[in-house]
Amino acid sequence: MKKSQVIGAAIAVAVVLLSARLLNNKQSNSEADMPTAKSVNQTITSSNVAAPIAKRVPTEIVSEHGTRVDYYQWLRDDSRENPEMLAYLNAENDYKKAYFSRLDERVASLTKELRARIKEDESTVPTLENGFWYYTRYEQGKQYPIIARRKGTMQEAEQVLLDGNALAGDSAYFSIGNMQVSPDGKTLAYAVDYVGRRQYSIKFKNLDTNADITGVLEQVSGDMTWAADNQTLFYTNEDEET
Repeated sequence: MKKSQVIGAAIAVAVVLLSARLLNNKQSNSEADMPTAKSVNQTITSSNVAAPIAKRVPTEIVSEHGTRVDYYQWLRDDSRENPEMLAYLNAENDYKKAYFSRLDERVASLTKELRARIKEDESTVPTLENGFWYYTRYEQGKQYPIIARRKGTMQEAEQVLLDGNALAGDSAYFSIGNMQVSPDGKTLAYAVDYVGRRQYSIKFKNLDTNADITGVLEQVSGDMTWAADNQTLFYTNEDEET
């Protein structure tokens, strides 16, 4: 190796070492300048409410795969009427409310900020089906969707099929599941859930008169489709035990 090459190599190594040192110093200075993040525990006091503890009751569960012991089977009550189970769930809810009450101001602040960034009166792009334009829209300050249609063009008068806000009323929980209009456009079948367990009820509406049709299909999945005769609706029942 020539002398000039040796010198050049030495200079290159020195430059690399110097650059690395300067980079480390820069990173150290940047880290020192960064604000120290405070943990939530440093700014929020813990709740003094004691967490409820579910009792253990051994119950044998027999199946084709063998027998197992479930210590919390007593908490299952599909009727939602067992006083002991309900008392425990209420205690859990009370504990949750007390524990997270320390975050009330922060939640309110974040909710306000998020809502300020949302266009509350937005609507979906209309879709054409059997001569009607269908779309979903929201109104300022309201929580649930309004499902509507217009015949022929979007310049025609609006017909509201479902107003989620009116259907929800004062219910603690409400959700609109699937909905289907009969091929002739005269009958609406729609699924609603008022309990939050995806156990829907299918109801019917006469779209010529906007009046509800007597008869409700209870405890169904919410999926449905009309037959071509405009009289037959296919749907799925929920299992009674599960």
